[in-house]
Amino acid sequence: MNKLGGKMQYKDLAHAVEDLKKKGITNLFSGDPDETLAFYITKAEKIKIVSQHRFEMGTDPGDEATLYTLDIPDEGQFYLVISYGAQTNPIKSKLLSEILKYQK
Repeated sequence: MNKLGGKMQYKDLAHAVEDLKKKGITNLFSGDPDETLAFYITKAEKIKIVSQHRFEMGTDPGDEATLYTLDIPDEGQFYLVISYGAQTNPIKSKLLSEILKYQK
């Protein structure tokens, strides 16, 4: 079930994350990143991207990020923030890459 209830437009990343939290959607990477990757990479085929929102916060590419809402069977919905530039987290990027392989 999609808790988002339709396409939302957010003015910035902070407001988007706050809105998702209010809807009970939590950060996928709230624990140990290596354990999270190891656990969810085995489920990548079943994880669905419900929505994505790209944020460009100025002229510095390092200030850009994409917020994904993911639906994981038997677990619910979570959000994942992928930053670009020097802020890129290789663990999150690897998981997203695996999830994208199975999206239709």
